[in-house]
Formats: sequence, structure tokens, C-alpha cells
Amino acid sequence: MRKTLLKFLTAVLGFNMVSSCFYLYASPHADFEAKGRVSDGDGNPVPGIMVDLANKFYNDQSGELTYEPMDNEKTATSSDGSFYVRATDYLAMPDSVTVLFTDVDGESNGGEFLPKEVTVPVVKVSDGDGAWDVGVYSVPDDMNVILEKAPEVKK
Repeated sequence: MRKTLLKFLTAVLGFNMVSSCFYLYASPHADFEAKGRVSDGDGNPVPGIMVDLANKFYNDQSGELTYEPMDNEKTATSSDGSFYVRATDYLAMPDSVTVLFTDVDGESNGGEFLPKEVTVPVVKVSDGDGAWDVGVYSVPDDMNVILEKAPEVKK
């Protein structure tokens, strides 16, 4: 009885491991990237803004637009406001990406800024290995993003 139970568990667990590996490794995937500069309304660079890539899609259940993060290496803008962000091995093949800009350090970067999202098309810039890796897609031009300052709250 014990041997039969062990054989059954081994078969079930082995099948689950193989099927999960198939999904992870046998799915088309690509890398996505964007670069550019963030400034305020006066043209001054804004350092310390968190930049993230996401895929925007319509949620049939809620009837709303939602975002799916692209599991990328989040980055913050540098002292000159520049950024480069890349998502690797993303399983979907969107023709555009949404770049999210979030002020995470408050007043430290010259004021508080409102969050902003910019949806931009991507183009293929290099081929993958010919198997499941379909290549690298990039926002074709450097982005120039102007953030709006958050309204001051009077006490």
C-alpha cells in the first residue's frame, strides 16, 4: 500500500513539475526597454522619480483598465533626470508599453510631483535566439517627460 501511494505521489508531482516548467520555459518571451529624461515644468531635471514598465489591459471582469507590472528592474531617475528601465523575459507580446513615473521621495527632489503614465509604442530592435526568446523591443525615441507638481496642501 505504501509503495503504491509513493508511486502515485511521484507521478503526480513529477507531472506538475514538468507542466510548470513547460509553461515557464516553453512560452514566447521578450525584453522591453525605455529611456529618456524627466523634468519639471521649468525644464529642470527631476531626480529620484521611480520609473516602471507595465502592460495596460482591459479587465473584462471589472470593466476597468488595469496595469500588469512587467517584472522589471525598477529604476530611479539620476541627478540629470535621465532613466533607463528594462523588463526581461516578459511573457506577453504587447505592441506598446506603459511607463509609470512615481515620486517616491517627496520634497527631496525639488518638490512633490504627481504620478504620470505614458503609453508608448515599441519596436523590435534585435532578434532573440530563434527559440522562445523573440528579441528586444524598445521605445523608439528617448522619452522627454514633464511632471506636474502636486498642489500644495494648506494647513
